Amino acid sequence: MQASSPEDHRPSHALSPWLESQNEVLRCAAIRATSGLCEDVDAQRETLLTALMDPDPDVRIDAMEVFAPLARDGDAGTLLLSLSGDPVREVKLAAIAGLGRLQNPEASTLLRSLARSRAEDQVAWEDEDSDWEDWLDIQIAAIKALGQMGDAAAIPDLLAARDDEYGQTLDVQVFEALSLMGADGVRALFDILHHETGLARKRVADALASAAPGALALH
Repeated sequence: MQASSPEDHRPSHALSPWLESQNEVLRCAAIRATSGLCEDVDAQRETLLTALMDPDPDVRIDAMEVFAPLARDGDAGTLLLSLSGDPVREVKLAAIAGLGRLQNPEASTLLRSLARSRAEDQVAWEDEDSDWEDWLDIQIAAIKALGQMGDAAAIPDLLAARDDEYGQTLDVQVFEALSLMGADGVRALFDILHHETGLARKRVADALASAAPGALALH
């Protein structure tokens, strides 16, 4: 009897029949199972990278949701490619979360565009004629990621997001992001505190309460 190789005992090998199934439900289940079964992170990442190109959107969603928390610095390009090229909203949301965690400066330009608009010249969408609700979750995620990145250059984009043409209130999200941007972000918050009234001032105060003490020192 032929001896089995070490690879035959890897969880990713055991999942292969389901990962390669013609049934997308089984492929999704196999992707989710890699989280609990794959001790070899490199093998898991290879499996997930392949699944990000799956023709079924549900498989790509599951793959990105598992992959984004595992992404490394060198994976920023892959996350950006899915964000810009995959039309599915849930894939984009998971990719943005991964980019925010990595704090990769390469992502800043696209995230700043998405904080202001649908960026249709840079990003594929499921329905080009859909209304702003399809973009709102992406916009909020981009704002949060820019805050995580501490990208002070994005401050004008965040302030513009408060006054977009659709009129949704993004004060809480924008102010939280600004509070993470050091002295420049705190300065922008104090400017709003000094020039606006009502609920906006309360929300600024709430955001300032979570800012780093060092960023507040000059104020």
